[in-house]
Amino acid sequence: MTPELESQLYKLYPQVFPPRSEAQGASAFQRYGFTGIGGGWLDVLREMGRKLDDLGGIVVEEVKQKFGILRVYVSGPVEKMNLARTITAEAATKSERVCEDCGAQGRQCAPHGYVRTMCESCLSAWARSLPR
Repeated sequence: MTPELESQLYKLYPQVFPPRSEAQGASAFQRYGFTGIGGGWLDVLREMGRKLDDLGGIVVEEVKQKFGILRVYVSGPVEKMNLARTITAEAATKSERVCEDCGAQGRQCAPHGYVRTMCESCLSAWARSLPR
């Protein structure tokens, strides 16, 4: 994800997405932010961020792409965690149908053994960029 897109999320939901930090004890999210997350998932992350912000007290601890699906791990008050996990699970489910690069309708695919969620156009471009 580009720094500009990351900045949008940090500004919209600063309580949910804490700023980057290299300090001892910083969470994985604070150290790495949205590294490895495609800009196509911005709307999925924005909607999830809004819902978590409305819930209150929830902080993102890690965001990653795993097997072509957005994975988000959170912390917060025990009484809010079930709902927070439901919200992050909804985001994961949505990410399965959204191209992680451009945001168009996508599908899971595994070219060269690396599982991603992509539209046909981005998949073709990505496959052409790989070494033969």
